[in-house]
Amino acid sequence: MTIPTYECDKVNNKLTFHCPLCMKVHTHGSEEGHRISHCNNSDYHPNGYFLKNKGKQNEIKISLDS
Repeated sequence: MTIPTYECDKVNNKLTFHCPLCMKVHTHGSEEGHRISHCNNSDYHPNGYFLKNKGKQNEIKISLDS
């Protein structure tokens, strides 16, 4: 069994990545590690996936304050 690892950007303290199977952006908590898939089709990642932060240079904070 192979469980994929996806490199993520950190946006507002959440890990995000573009899923190559369902073509959607998935958002998870801020910690690296194993996650249950957010894909609508459970066949895409039946055993979930691992998330890895690309690095501090990719951390983005978006402020909604005006």
